[in-house]
Amino acid sequence: MSQTRTEKFFWRKDPTEEEPQENTAQKSKEPTPVEKVAEVKTTELKSNILIGVPCHNSESTIARTIVHLSGLGAEIVVCDDGSTDATEDIAKKMGCRVIKHPRELGRSDSVTSLFLAAKKLKVEVLLTVGASTKVSLTDLSQLIDLVQRGDVDIAIGSIHPEEELEIAHHEGRLMDRDSLVRAYGKKTLTMISPPGTGSVVVEKEVLEFADQQGLKVREYYTSGADTVAETVQSIEIRPHFESRFMTFVANKHPLVFLGIPSLAFLYYAVLEAVLNTNFAQLSVSTWTSFGLSIATSPMLLVSVALSIGCAVLYTQQGIEKRIEKIKEFDSRL
Repeated sequence: MSQTRTEKFFWRKDPTEEEPQENTAQKSKEPTPVEKVAEVKTTELKSNILIGVPCHNSESTIARTIVHLSGLGAEIVVCDDGSTDATEDIAKKMGCRVIKHPRELGRSDSVTSLFLAAKKLKVEVLLTVGASTKVSLTDLSQLIDLVQRGDVDIAIGSIHPEEELEIAHHEGRLMDRDSLVRAYGKKTLTMISPPGTGSVVVEKEVLEFADQQGLKVREYYTSGADTVAETVQSIEIRPHFESRFMTFVANKHPLVFLGIPSLAFLYYAVLEAVLNTNFAQLSVSTWTSFGLSIATSPMLLVSVALSIGCAVLYTQQGIEKRIEKIKEFDSRL
């Protein structure tokens, strides 16, 4: 049976259910990750807006992003696309709902899971952003307002200047089709995944679907992150003792920790040479033997190395002090 123009876009399978056929019977008894998200009643949502964050191995950025996005006062759902790090644990500890893919499926499937979550949670706006987004809250709020008011059905955040976006809009083309920063309105979400069905349009075909259905899609310039106070408690990472000690030696007291030991090793080398040389009969060979004994002593090599290190660090320390004095003098002018 041939498909209609609309039906060809629909993918009738939850991306979280991709498993071998032999596991179908067992899997049907367990709720999918998307169903687990929907177990919480809709009335518990902070608002009718859902922020979706698809990510993979994003433990280094996900916490900061969640803190940043919490300024919008909306529910945050993280789609963990088969991460092998602590992304899922961090998101849960920070109070986010989490969709977990059993393995990495890619961005399109991750956003498609967010479409299904938005449908089951019955939200009116879905905003998708990356796990390391730096888009300002002001611009994200604008995208949400645009689809809430019905000015557009899909608002896309773009890095291109407004003038270029305006020209592209009049020419009927999109400049940033791959942008993950998008706000989807209620009408769009309903058409992407109609109520009462398991059908959903995959994310990579959403723009083509929107064009075919006559949905209003427009790009808007989005700037960098707002200057907001950090609310994530920073973890002080202290270097190892050896590293701190070497920094202390190099920056504070190179003469004490390198100069004095250098003299000590030199003294030891000379003493060793004296003990190994027969001074009963002074002659040229006696002094030659004494000099060779010092020159071949390992202690002398250590002494020379420490002396060079001490000289370099002490000189560098003096230069840094002079630079600081110059800066201080300039600041007074």
